[in-house]
Amino acid sequence: MIQIPRKRDYKPNWQVGDEAEWNWYDPQYVDTLHPVKIISIDWDTNTAMVKLMAFDDAEPHLSADLEDLHPFRAPEPNYPYVVGDKVHFRMWKRKVNGRKVDGYAGDEEGIWVKGIIVELNPDERYEICVKHYNWDSKKKETAYIFHWVVRRDVRLAVY
Repeated sequence: MIQIPRKRDYKPNWQVGDEAEWNWYDPQYVDTLHPVKIISIDWDTNTAMVKLMAFDDAEPHLSADLEDLHPFRAPEPNYPYVVGDKVHFRMWKRKVNGRKVDGYAGDEEGIWVKGIIVELNPDERYEICVKHYNWDSKKKETAYIFHWVVRRDVRLAVY
């Protein structure tokens, strides 16, 4: 039986000027990964100032922890996904309360969103169903919704 790795060991050595994906915790960005450029690093506090690349935002943001920055990664369409796998999947033109929120990246390249595979249907184009955070919900019972995606827009969530 072949063992499928579900965890990777990789710890980037960030430098000023590097581009990364940022696990942003703002309420309308929960469980999303946004492209950023590192402006400065404070190794004593393990934090970085980052600029959001999807917006014409002159104001840098403080990333609470360098652990929230991840190297860019490609989709993994040939990975043998199973129900229960934690994944990232791309969404385009994501809206929160009826308003697009992801800048040019949300329109052009898509934003990576965290989810869990809940169903696989290999006979369909949109073959992977993921459960993900519902940014419109204020109620705990509707905090998650389901979304069907194509395999070419999915990758494992583990680094």
